[in-house]
Parts: sequence; structure tokens; C-alpha cells
Amino acid sequence: MSVLVISIIISIIISSLLLLHYHSNLQWIKYKASERLEQNLQSATNLVIGDTLHFNGEDSLQFDLFEEGNDSVSIKKELWGIFNVVEITSHDRNKRSHKNFFYGTELNDTLNACLFLVDHHRPLQISGSTRLTGNAYIPGANIKPGYIDGKGYDGKELVGGNILKSDTIFPSENKHMLAKLYDVFKITHNKDFQKANEKPLEDSIYNSFENDIQYYYINRLNPFISKSIKGKAVLFSDSVIHISRNTAIEDAIIIAPEIDVDDHFEGSAQLIASRIIKIGKHCTLNYPSAVILLKDSASKTQGTIDVGDSTTISGFLFANAFKKDQFKNIVTLQKGSVFEGIVYVHGFLQPAGDIHGTVITDYFLYRSVIATYENSLVDAVIDRTKLSPYFIGTTLVKMPGKLKVIKWLK
Repeated sequence: MSVLVISIIISIIISSLLLLHYHSNLQWIKYKASERLEQNLQSATNLVIGDTLHFNGEDSLQFDLFEEGNDSVSIKKELWGIFNVVEITSHDRNKRSHKNFFYGTELNDTLNACLFLVDHHRPLQISGSTRLTGNAYIPGANIKPGYIDGKGYDGKELVGGNILKSDTIFPSENKHMLAKLYDVFKITHNKDFQKANEKPLEDSIYNSFENDIQYYYINRLNPFISKSIKGKAVLFSDSVIHISRNTAIEDAIIIAPEIDVDDHFEGSAQLIASRIIKIGKHCTLNYPSAVILLKDSASKTQGTIDVGDSTTISGFLFANAFKKDQFKNIVTLQKGSVFEGIVYVHGFLQPAGDIHGTVITDYFLYRSVIATYENSLVDAVIDRTKLSPYFIGTTLVKMPGKLKVIKWLK
């Protein structure tokens, strides 16, 4: 009897060990499969940011990484405002894993300087506590101290870096991306498109970057009341969009002729307007945000961007006007504001706030109580060294540089 009991116990132990071994092997197989999927995702990511793939104008591509039939990967690329967005999916039989991310370029050449002032054959004059830190591209390399509003220049050196000659033209924009931005703006003025996307706004909008874009048309009968907007969503209007301080926005795009942002707003967004963008005081637009002015070639008024006192923006400011536009744009960074990133202005820039990064502009403008001065800086700070080394630029400005991930998305 005792032998039988012992035999049963031994059998149970052996069966348990075999079952444990089976489950252990099963878990190991699942782990290795998941690890393989992740490795394939990383390999596909490296291909994208290594720029070794040629899409030949196609938006998507599917292929076998190692040509063994076991490592299928699909890559879908599209534009999201001024960012490139990629969805990568790795397939292994019935399993799949995916990643979404924005990517851009390292800041080399001109974007590695504090200033590129387009050469319109007018020198740059600086006074007061103006500080230019980093290499500076200046018309004819001609920069001089001045005396404005009772202030002489109080610095020891004119530029904290090399003084170089600028060109008569802007650093090249990505014409394809710029054209796409104007196309998107044009679509939002189409009456049929507006009607198709005129729907009630929920208190919370979330759309994953795995999905198609969700559009929401904003008009007087459809007020902008959402408390939270996150992901692959575009809110647009053919008049004005007002963004409340109580609205939380992350990665979404706002499009309208005029955009008005309340004081104390905080979020990350791409604001795209054709006439006016006004950002209030004490706002925070987190990286990677973008403030974009796309001036219509037929407009007879001056496009404007105004960034309020004590507001911080991290990302990109791009004010576009056509070469023969006599009115151009005027961008004002009020005193106490801080901009971290790239400021690119076809027109006039009034930088009363601090800029940590790179400025590319046609002209500077300074207005005193009694006079207006062109290409003059008074108490301005443009410091390239204060921009984070991890800051990645948009491919809207064509510069050689390694592609890198800007942000991983959900």
C-alpha cells in the first residue's frame, strides 16, 4: 500500500514538473516572439531615421526584413502639420506590435547658429544689454554698437561666437511640406468639407495616431467647449478659434484664419493661421509645439503673431510670406517671454523676450516711444547655447543632419 502511495506521489510530482516545464517553455516562446517583434520594430525605426529607405513618393511600404518570411514589417509615413509622423508595425504570424513617432533632423549648419539675418544690404545695430551668443550670420558681417532710447551697448563683445556673412535668400524650406500645409488650409475652407465634419464636440477628444485623422469644424453654432483634445485630431474654422485656458491640448492641430489663446493656457499643439495668432500672458506651449503663420499671397494686410509677456514656447515659430509680398509678417515676442527652438520669419521680428535657439528673419524691428528702428536690437537676448542638445528640428527647414525621433506617440 505504501509503495502505491509513493508511486502516486512521484507521478504527481513528475507530472507537475512536466507541466511546469511546458508552461515555462511556452512563456519563453512567447517572450522570444515578443522580443523578436520589438527587435524588428527597432530595426524598422533605424531604417526610417537612417534614411536608407526610398519610398519613391509612396506613403507606405511593407517588406520582409531578412527575406526569410518570418519578419514582416509595414511602415506608413505621413505629414502631421510641420512634423513627419511614422507608424511602424511588426508582424509575426498572428501577433503584431507597433510604434508611432514624430521625427526630424539634428540642427546643423545655419540652425547651429544663434542668428541668420537675411542680407538686404543693411547692417545690424545693437544697444543696451543685447546679447548674441553663438555664431551669427549677418549682412556683410556688418554689426555695430548703437545708441537708442538713451542706451549705448554695454557688452564687451558684439557676438559671443563667429561673425559670418549671411546670404540674400533664406535657408531653403521644404517646398513639398509647405505646399501640403497650404493645401490643408485650403481644404478647411471647402463648404462640403466643413459640413461633413460639423459635429458636436465631446468634453474629451482622444484619437490614437494609429487611426485616421478626426476633423472637427468649429463655427458659431458649434462652440469650442472641449476640455481635452489629444492625439490625431484637427479642429478648424473659417473665422476665429478661441482656445480657453481650461482646455488641455496635446499633439492636436488647430487651424483658422485667426487663433486667440487665453492667458495661462498650457499644452502642446500646432497653431496654424493665415492672418493672426495671439498667445496670451503666462502661457506654456510644451515641446514639440508649433506656431505657424501661412500668409495668403493675395492678402493685402500684414500677418501677425503676438506672444504675450511671461509666456514660454518650446518648438517652432514659422511665419511664411511669399517673396514678392510687400506686406510680409510681423512677429512680436513681448518682454518676459521665452522662446526655445527655431524662429523663422518672412518679415519683421520684434524680439523683446529671450530666444534660446536660432533666429532666421528678414528684418529686426524696434519701436521706441518716438521712432521705429529697422535691424536694431535693444536689450534682446538670442542664445544658441541655451537650447537643449536633445532638441530635434522640423524638416520644414531643409538642413543636412541626422534624422532622430522627436516624440513617441500613442
